[in-house]
Amino acid sequence: VVQKYIERPLLYRKRKFDLRMWALVHVADNPSNLDIYFFKEGYLRTSSNEYDLNDENIMTHLTNNCL
Repeated sequence: VVQKYIERPLLYRKRKFDLRMWALVHVADNPSNLDIYFFKEGYLRTSSNEYDLNDENIMTHLTNNCL
């Protein structure tokens, strides 16, 4: 796995965020017959602190709701 930290992320009210949406993908016997259904509601998770690239506090950079 290779990753690169994004130094200039999109922000929502000065906080990092991620969007969560659900989809159901149904593939029949023929792979060219593909159905995709989207759940109409999703949610947005934001970091605990306003974003600052120089801030060493982990809460500035993570949007994990288990923290």
